[in-house]
Amino acid sequence: MFDYVLHILGSFDIRVLDYVSSTLIQFVPFFKVVTMMSGGVGAIVWIVVGSALLWFFVSAERVWLYGSVIVAAGSFSYFFKYVFGRLRPLGQLVYESSFSLPSGHATASAAIAMSVILWAVYDVRLSRWVRYAVIITAIFFALLVGISRLVLRVHYPTDVLAGWCLGVLCAFSGERVISFLNKRKQGVL
Repeated sequence: MFDYVLHILGSFDIRVLDYVSSTLIQFVPFFKVVTMMSGGVGAIVWIVVGSALLWFFVSAERVWLYGSVIVAAGSFSYFFKYVFGRLRPLGQLVYESSFSLPSGHATASAAIAMSVILWAVYDVRLSRWVRYAVIITAIFFALLVGISRLVLRVHYPTDVLAGWCLGVLCAFSGERVISFLNKRKQGVL
């Protein structure tokens, strides 16, 4: 039974991967830039700029939350890659050497996006339109990163979906920890 499920899942993965990568093939240079800007040095630049903006406009507490969420998401993603040991798809358009499941780029982008969304939802200082703009931008960012991993054929769709789920879980967990610590600091717990 388990082998049958894996076979069906593998067939789905390959069909969707082939469709997405062939449909968007003319945008490969753009998606290479997206991948470059969401991993490695590009990610470090975003983290530093984002942390400075958070520190200045929101709070130091949020900087530590987002930093912890990103580190946790990256650590869990790296750990699960070796637990599952899934090989990457054939025909990669950029070189990646680690295992495939889950997508680290998708994990990080979802963790960042969901953390920003949770902040926007709970921050009463934001107007409704700013809140909507922040939420839409964060979702667009995570979707763009995930799609880039498919177009460049370095992940299967289920790798990206698993990465998004893991990133969202890390963001929610981080938000719960902050909520718990705030209640404890206020003497509610």
